[in-house]
Amino acid sequence: MTDTDSRGAVLFNLFADQYFGAGNLEPLLRVKFDPAHPLDSANGLADSTRALQALIAAAQECRKTYGALDVPWGDVYRYASGNADLPGDGGSGRFGVFRTITFGRKVGNRYYASSGETFHCVIEFAKQQRAQCTLSYGNASQPGSVHLEDQLPLMMQKKLHPVWRERKEIEANLEKRERL
Repeated sequence: MTDTDSRGAVLFNLFADQYFGAGNLEPLLRVKFDPAHPLDSANGLADSTRALQALIAAAQECRKTYGALDVPWGDVYRYASGNADLPGDGGSGRFGVFRTITFGRKVGNRYYASSGETFHCVIEFAKQQRAQCTLSYGNASQPGSVHLEDQLPLMMQKKLHPVWRERKEIEANLEKRERL
């Protein structure tokens, strides 16, 4: 739903904000959530008149703000770190997206990621273990670090990098060595 090139997701987000507001989704759903049947519950809209009004308001806002109803998600929702300013993906966990990101900082008509899921790792527990990870904002948070934006493009592209665990892998990828 919220991939960088998703068209319609910005409109849906505006609609959901209009219809549900910031509160509890449950009262406005036709079928309430049932933990015993999670795939067959928490769906539908309870108030079709309110939903239509919310959609009209969201469409007007989307056209006024972005010039179109099908603006790509990544044009509005962004990742930034260091000098990088890249299309973002992910969104609010309340809408069931896997990559939960809060886009809380607004600059003009764009929203920038401020918190959320930033670490992804896949580990293969085989005879020869392998792991791949990404840490969206890199391994540095110091202003001026050359590593502020290293891994942000990987996050945007939904890619991972190898984890160097063995001494020879670490030494082969060593940037700087200091002896104390």
